[in-house]
Amino acid sequence: MPSSAIYGSDRELERFLQENNAACGFSLVEKTPNYSVFSRARQRIGTKLLSKIFSDLRDQLKAQGLMNEVFSFIDASALIAKAQLWEERDEAIKQKYEKLNNEVLPKVAKDTQARIGCKSKNKYWYGFKKHVCVDMQSGLINKVAITPANVTDGKGLGHVCPSTGAIYADKAYCVKSARHASEGQGCHLAAIKKNNMIGKNKALDS
Repeated sequence: MPSSAIYGSDRELERFLQENNAACGFSLVEKTPNYSVFSRARQRIGTKLLSKIFSDLRDQLKAQGLMNEVFSFIDASALIAKAQLWEERDEAIKQKYEKLNNEVLPKVAKDTQARIGCKSKNKYWYGFKKHVCVDMQSGLINKVAITPANVTDGKGLGHVCPSTGAIYADKAYCVKSARHASEGQGCHLAAIKKNNMIGKNKALDS
């Protein structure tokens, strides 16, 4: 996961510990960790080992029946790497590119993996996208993946698809790529249908 994507969540964790210190094992007067403690610990552990720890914990939960993958909910959210792209724009002009788009950005930006994503007609951001699969019985995260922001929700499903059961998702997943990914795992995709699709049932959606 890119460091820019993690930065915000580390600060949120720091604030959560400050506001819930007693519930998290700290006394009322005890100082809680600074956000930098989490980033340093993660860097020392490393991405591969951290991923293995997550997978091992998930497998233990499954073995104990606390996560069963009968019903899963999948969604994606934006991870903003940078709010303004003035430096990238200036570099693109310098190199005589006509537009600053996802094709040009890797050539002018320091972060070669970040892209411009679009969630709706008016919501654009530069960075990444977080795809999450949640076990609906327990509310626990089953799988998580980070992709460039221009990867669609439907294509991202392949990264976090459960191994079995039914998948519930919004209209962004009612596409061929999501259906193929779910069928490949033997899952049933129960995504909400788009308004112009045959069999649209608003009562069922609600």
